[in-house]
Amino acid sequence: MAPFGAGRRVCPGKALGITTVHLWLAQMLHKFKWVEAGSVDLSECLKLSLEMKKPLVCRAVCRA
Repeated sequence: MAPFGAGRRVCPGKALGITTVHLWLAQMLHKFKWVEAGSVDLSECLKLSLEMKKPLVCRAVCRA
């Protein structure tokens, strides 16, 4: 997790940041149904972090 740094100079808010992102993700998965807008290409591209070459495109549909 490069944005948080490492070693002695690691970000003091790292644990809170990661926990918050997990909470947001869980809420989004719970409140929406996710529909693929095309095929999924799992090829990768190495930049600052490992990314998908072709971004995943999804549509969020609100659960009733």
